[in-house]
Amino acid sequence: MLDHGYITEENDKLRITDKIPRFIIEDDLDPYKIAAIIDMKDMTKKMIGKELKSWSLENAGRELVGIIKHLHTRHVRDLSYDDLVAYNVIDVIIPEEIEDLYAPILYHINLAWLLQCRIEDTEIHSVVNDIVMLNEYRKHNIVLPSKNLTKQKSGYKAAEPYGKKGVYSGIVAIDLKAAYPSVVLALNASIETRDNNGELIAANGVRFNKNKSIFVEALKRIMKAREDIKAKLKTETDPEKRKRLDVMQRALKTQAAAFSHGIFGYQYSWLFY
Repeated sequence: MLDHGYITEENDKLRITDKIPRFIIEDDLDPYKIAAIIDMKDMTKKMIGKELKSWSLENAGRELVGIIKHLHTRHVRDLSYDDLVAYNVIDVIIPEEIEDLYAPILYHINLAWLLQCRIEDTEIHSVVNDIVMLNEYRKHNIVLPSKNLTKQKSGYKAAEPYGKKGVYSGIVAIDLKAAYPSVVLALNASIETRDNNGELIAANGVRFNKNKSIFVEALKRIMKAREDIKAKLKTETDPEKRKRLDVMQRALKTQAAAFSHGIFGYQYSWLFY
């Protein structure tokens, strides 16, 4: 059910709101119970990977799906009831088109299903990381320590580029497959395998041993699940099933990257050190 796009009457005046909507997911087993309330704006931001000047429904419609809302009068309040209904229908069409093109809701529903968590918990990658890690370590009867929110921020930071400012020729762009997860797997990097005498040495000098790591094994499972889905995608011909599979593999791709990119240096991570 869409919590937006309905005309309401306040003080004898018709009123509509103008923003990317929230969606209310109802519980099929209990029509009076709300299963979840999710914010489509935040989910769409994650899917497109960029910021808009404005996230009003009008601007999002124009920038993301090419739908322009035309107002034939100076103010919405000057519209007749029938024209207001027609104008408001666009407010419902725009989210539908955004979902059809970018699939933000389907993406997060599938991510929640894959990771067995609540859909509202999938909006923030760090929260999903927490859920995955807590579940993985629990399987091995290991309880992670409580987060120490008084810790200072980590000194780790991304490596600075070697190049200096200027104009260059002969530049080659390289896109590495699963770059961050691959680095973690190559180094067997985790808090369990960090070892001053380890034989695997990172670029910053940190060493890791080759012992088995729960964290690394969890990352491997996420990556394998994605490869299995991609294999099914190659042979699937049904358009709807292909769309669902593609959304699932993208969800796992994003989560694998978030699971391995800076997780040990993030101040509020369970694995921060």
